[in-house]
Amino acid sequence: MATAMQRPPPRASKAVFAVLLFYFLPITFSEDMLYAAELTVEMPLPAVALPLLDSVLLFISYLLVKLVWRQNIRVSRRHRVAWRIAAGGTVALDSIRAFVAVPIFGGAFYRIPAGLELATSTAYVASMAMLVLATFAVTPREAIRRRGEGWADFSATIPLLVGAFVSYMAAILWEGQIGIAAVRTDCAEDCSGSIDPEYFAQLSQIILLLLIGVGLESSHFRRALRSSAQRAGLAVMVLILFLGEVLALSALVRSNQGEADDVLNEGHEYFAFLFVVQAAAVGLAALAWALLANSSELSTSEHGDTRE
Repeated sequence: MATAMQRPPPRASKAVFAVLLFYFLPITFSEDMLYAAELTVEMPLPAVALPLLDSVLLFISYLLVKLVWRQNIRVSRRHRVAWRIAAGGTVALDSIRAFVAVPIFGGAFYRIPAGLELATSTAYVASMAMLVLATFAVTPREAIRRRGEGWADFSATIPLLVGAFVSYMAAILWEGQIGIAAVRTDCAEDCSGSIDPEYFAQLSQIILLLLIGVGLESSHFRRALRSSAQRAGLAVMVLILFLGEVLALSALVRSNQGEADDVLNEGHEYFAFLFVVQAAAVGLAALAWALLANSSELSTSEHGDTRE
């Protein structure tokens, strides 16, 4: 009976999973979703679509976060204010890019200089980290000191934050170098995509090994993941690894060179590239996090034995 009482309500667990899923998939890739829409309709969308889309996604996230907060007695007004500030900061960044940077640099997001995009990507990830901190009722001071009741919940999402940052870097690299190398139609000689299929083949094997590694560390995860937030974070990590593996394999069905029909669709290749990079980063960060947590537990145990 005691064990059953300690388990979080199913509704709370689902809400935490849904929140993290929203943070690290739709919100992280909101600009990329608009890019996919542009490829579908074959015309550019207005820049204002980005802040509007993020506003809608963040509003849905807020409704889910409120369900999480109801199950957490540590949540206070400052956490709610911090969440709203982080969400407002995300939309503000969108608006600055849409209404200031885009007109200055040529009327499209991909024309914004890579250095500026690197800075804004860092700011986006910082805002995402603030959203997660507020969701789990953790203050920035507790995060810096790695202490507090909610620190363990937040730490379980660090691999996801690493993956988000790396995927932003991959998008910048695509816009500046990789994407422009493709010749998909009206080819004078052979058509070609942007990425050699061998890249996806190698990454699919790496992601599979990372999945196996996470499975081998499952005993650690069972010990370390004591709350619904931590388990939800692990579930999202595994989902991202699976998505990366599936998209990597899907990119191998064509040679990506030769006839136009043998070249991957631009949107397919782009999202395969992003998700594969994100999955590899998340998997590596998750294993590093598990190893560091194990070493921390061992040092704590040894310290306790020495005292005795």
